[in-house]
Amino acid sequence: GKAIKAAGYSYVSVSDEAVMEDCIQMSDYKTIDFIFGEEKETDLPDKSIRSFFKIFPKKLKEKIEDYCDLGGDLFISGAYLGSAMFATPRDTTIDTRFAREILKYQLETRHAVRNGKVFTADTNFAHMDFEFEFNTKFSKNIYKVEAPDAIVPANKDSAQTILRYKENRFSAGIGYQSNKYDLVLTAFPFETILGEKARILFMQYVLDYLKNEE
Repeated sequence: GKAIKAAGYSYVSVSDEAVMEDCIQMSDYKTIDFIFGEEKETDLPDKSIRSFFKIFPKKLKEKIEDYCDLGGDLFISGAYLGSAMFATPRDTTIDTRFAREILKYQLETRHAVRNGKVFTADTNFAHMDFEFEFNTKFSKNIYKVEAPDAIVPANKDSAQTILRYKENRFSAGIGYQSNKYDLVLTAFPFETILGEKARILFMQYVLDYLKNEE
């Protein structure tokens, strides 16, 4: 795709299908951003037909695990990262193993907030006075985020809550840094952050946290 500039870095955009079908090699990129928006698995009336819009299909999980093993860094955002992978916070499945062990998060609660105000919870990520809001109202410019999840670190000794919802202090995002790979995951869609300046600054904080510097 065409290279574009954002927060001082160039990027290309492709679909997750292109990744799964080997049209693009994740290992060619130091940092990858998965934007899931409000995507979540949808069951069809006919149970014999596979469901649609699964956030992490088996092949994509394998690609991500290989990418992390090679030292790649990830920024992942989406309103249903938690509930898409966990039936309950204590759920134990293949999906939850991937979420906990590779992406270092688990579900805290569904339907976490009604408003989209978020503040910094970790100065290692951003300045403590950095606050912003994502869209939770009807708008002609961006979709309304309805009932986003809250996600927490699966292991507080390795990952940290870096963002919290102002409404109730539930965890809105987690960060993970290691000698092998780094992660930022947010329980709200990045593209719904209100204000271009706030989005650019947020992305700069993400890239700095992921140590994406030459």
